Amino acid sequence: SIFLSGVEIQETNNEYHIEIGDSCGFPGSPRNGSVGSAVMLYRPGEEVTFTCQEGFVLFGPDKRTCRPNGTWSDTIPECRK
Repeated sequence: SIFLSGVEIQETNNEYHIEIGDSCGFPGSPRNGSVGSAVMLYRPGEEVTFTCQEGFVLFGPDKRTCRPNGTWSDTIPECRK
């Protein structure tokens, strides 16, 4: 087994099986905006920050946190004119 930043990768017959536990997937990205990180898996306690393109205003939370059960806090914010 290989350990990589809390992720266990097991090699079986040259196939990789990744044990991610209760990680969170991609937190979403608001239309006309972006999320400040490009990774696809987050560990509990990790936070992402949202920003809007120039000319748009963020409505809703500007951050989301990965919860221990593998879900994200709050909702995806909106970027409005």
